[in-house]
Amino acid sequence: MDPVNIAFGADGKLWVAEMSDYPQGADNQGSPGGRVRYLEDTNGDGKFDKSTLLLEGLRYTTGVLPYRDGVLVSSTPEVFYVEVDPKTGKVGKRTTILDGFGEGNPQHVVNGFATGIDNWIYVNGDETGNIRSLATGKIVPMSGRDGRFKPDTGELETECGMTQHLRSRDDVGQWFGGANYCPFWHYGVEERYLSRNPFVPAPRPWNDMYGGYYPAVFPTSRITGKFNDLFTANRFTSACSPHPYRDQLLGDGSDQTIFACEPVHNLVHRARLVRQGLSFRAERFPVDASSEFLSSSDPWCRPVRVLTGPDGAVWIADMYRQVIEHPTWIPESWLEQLDVRAGHDKGRIYRVYPQGKRPSGPAIPNLARLSSRDLIALLGDVNGWKRDSAQRLLIERGE
Repeated sequence: MDPVNIAFGADGKLWVAEMSDYPQGADNQGSPGGRVRYLEDTNGDGKFDKSTLLLEGLRYTTGVLPYRDGVLVSSTPEVFYVEVDPKTGKVGKRTTILDGFGEGNPQHVVNGFATGIDNWIYVNGDETGNIRSLATGKIVPMSGRDGRFKPDTGELETECGMTQHLRSRDDVGQWFGGANYCPFWHYGVEERYLSRNPFVPAPRPWNDMYGGYYPAVFPTSRITGKFNDLFTANRFTSACSPHPYRDQLLGDGSDQTIFACEPVHNLVHRARLVRQGLSFRAERFPVDASSEFLSSSDPWCRPVRVLTGPDGAVWIADMYRQVIEHPTWIPESWLEQLDVRAGHDKGRIYRVYPQGKRPSGPAIPNLARLSSRDLIALLGDVNGWKRDSAQRLLIERGE
């Protein structure tokens, strides 16, 4: 229920972060209700048929990422690591990696994660401030920036941002982010280069690839009540999860495709990346000139995470809520008529692929069983998840 983030483990599990305490706590009084679960395909038919709840009672769970013998979790005000017994699936030792993240509006809290080619883990969110590494004791001012860290050592650095909900990279390490009003930013330079000379004011490190705020969208749902930014109907107002597609299942040109979710308008948007100097511009594909990659006529459909799966399909987490705006922006007269938690016990995950190209065999291979030699071969695979997972396993094995 309330899936806001998903991540595939090298062993074939699909991990899910559930923000079931959105927007004001599980009891509307601030009680934590976030959860983490994993899904398994036990018979190898390509469909998940078993669901296991691992953690509950967390505060605004926004991210989960398989790492070594457990998972990393972003849950305000911290990022922590928890061990998971591979035989029993039970929770082991829990270790806080970072803390100090803000506890304000849950639309703006820390969220993760993305893995870099550099073997750092990236986090973002605009309720940041002074973040402490528990391993080193170092406090890093992260206000207005994203961050990256190494779970094993506790190293923590700032990175060019500030992405609101999920940043992502392509195959060669180009980073993308965005904000509610702007689906696609490209970060053309890394902060460690800009910070080398503190006496030179650095230029803005990102490029708005659509060239303006609130670009148009084409929903198929009926426009329901919107309480702020009333002039932005049929325009991006809740853009999140910018994600370059990282496979070839979608066909020619798919390696130049980037996606973003727009939950207010019940859709997932697709654009084409076009090189423009050192950066990119985003433009609609001709087939999407007046439509979207995925849109629902159901006004409760709230896609918030899009991801390239190990099978090349596009996987989408649908939080599924009647109200997606935070009560902060809703007048009291309307709040009296609304159940802002309607749908808190629901949620969906979609798997989207082209007609006639249904992925065959097990959707999610178990890479954890492979030899290091076999993992090296996967570093050249067309699928980004397989390359990233193989690299992570080789690093973890000390190879």
